[in-house]
Amino acid sequence: MKILLTTFEVFNGFKTNSSNLVLEKINNDNIIKLVLPVSYAKARKILIDKINEEKPDYVLSLGLAAGTNLIRVEKIGINFQGAKIADNDGILITDKKISDGADGIITKVNTEKIINLLNDNDIPNTLSLSAGGFICNTVYYTCLEYNKGKALFLHLPHTTIEDEKGLDLDILVKGVSLVIDYIKSL
Repeated sequence: MKILLTTFEVFNGFKTNSSNLVLEKINNDNIIKLVLPVSYAKARKILIDKINEEKPDYVLSLGLAAGTNLIRVEKIGINFQGAKIADNDGILITDKKISDGADGIITKVNTEKIINLLNDNDIPNTLSLSAGGFICNTVYYTCLEYNKGKALFLHLPHTTIEDEKGLDLDILVKGVSLVIDYIKSL
């Protein structure tokens, strides 16, 4: 089982990105790690190239959801780009399609089982139906589109390093590790 694990660089003036901090702590066999730029165009191209090169069984993407204190398990990638902030290239997109593909793609990973797994391990989480319109959603939709639905996106809160209301890094690492182990069992 080969899993591509993607995260993002720092953006929007934050000092850290919890997705990257978690990536640094993950040591798991058959994991291909990839840090993506917070750029609509660059992230999509790099991701497509990596999926075509590595042909992973699954892609697990992690992104930052500032202002929350739980892990959001994303169910659907939507064919939409639009946000109130510019990407790290200074590009502001407010309403654009990602591709000529479907309007939305639902993950083939059983999100109910992921939610139950996290709940059983006392890891704060919730199901989310959309990864928004910023780069996280662009990456999720692209993963689902190019890896035939075999992808999952987890939005992580800040760690307590960046925001005292966030989650401890060890809790985030445990949650992501549990999800990786579940995906490896598929």
